[in-house]
Amino acid sequence: MRKEHDCEACRLRAAGLSEGATLATVAEHDRQAIAQFGWTAHHIVDGQVPSAHTHGLMERFEHLDVQVVLPATPETIQALLAPIAVAVTRGRRFGAGDEVRGVFNVPLRFVERPEGGRTVLRALFPDPEGRWPDDPNVAAGYELQLALLEGEAAVSP
Repeated sequence: MRKEHDCEACRLRAAGLSEGATLATVAEHDRQAIAQFGWTAHHIVDGQVPSAHTHGLMERFEHLDVQVVLPATPETIQALLAPIAVAVTRGRRFGAGDEVRGVFNVPLRFVERPEGGRTVLRALFPDPEGRWPDDPNVAAGYELQLALLEGEAAVSP
């Protein structure tokens, strides 16, 4: 079942733009954002778990793009994704298997995941008690960070 949401593409389609014109408009917006900021984000809210991923980090900084998957609002996911992307634009490097500090007041872990025909780094966040998504006692919803999204193949964490 498709959830109602307010993404740029859906607003353009609702305004009467064709699919082709919508895709071209979004691509131009992405090009401009990458030129100005070094990256842009796409939010996916019509799947089983809301997520967002960056574009531009590989092209501009030779760093895997980043993904956040959490049952949260697009605004919350953006607030988690943006500081990671900005850290990359400022020279910070992250890799699969890393546990890093200093981006937030909690540590982060990264795993590689396939996304749209490329590999991204999925940022993993501990729950409020400091338990990671693979802990059987993790707070409800945090385990979904390890969920396979539609179209993803299994990759071990």
